[in-house]
Amino acid sequence: AFMRNLILLLLLFFSQFSNAQQLADNYKRYPVFPECENQSGEKLKNCFKKQFRSLFFENFKEPEDLQLDQYTGKVSLLFEVNQKGQFKLLYSDAVYASVKEELSRVFSKYPVIQPGTYSSRPTYMQFSFNFQLPLSNNRTLESSYQTENKEEVLFINKANSEWNDVRAVSYTHLRAHETE
Repeated sequence: AFMRNLILLLLLFFSQFSNAQQLADNYKRYPVFPECENQSGEKLKNCFKKQFRSLFFENFKEPEDLQLDQYTGKVSLLFEVNQKGQFKLLYSDAVYASVKEELSRVFSKYPVIQPGTYSSRPTYMQFSFNFQLPLSNNRTLESSYQTENKEEVLFINKANSEWNDVRAVSYTHLRAHETE
């Protein structure tokens, strides 16, 4: 009876342990743009980032004083999506006041989306975002971002190919006395 209870207890423990990753995915969820509603997990995260970037570069207009000064540099942002699904700019290290005003205007253009959740309850989530000025410098960032993703996919495909090659090799175990 003791052994049967021990086995039952171990089985119960390992079944809970195997579902831990699935539970973790359900525990914390990224904010959801309408275009991302059918996504979950890592795909939802990537969709959120893609939609954010797309709307940002679609709406941001370079202020004229930057062009006149021929300014180049990196701008870092900290923002959140609050419990109501609203975007809120928290911090910007922009040097020019005109850039800060433009950032405020851009963030006012973001739609209200489904907020992120933690334990199935709406919560705020903070994010950081960097971009280059002039905006034409961001094309190289975008291509390097896409290249990194392609390299990661190539690496995974290569690893899968190697694994399939290893599985395809039949193995015969020879005992020491059989090899002599």
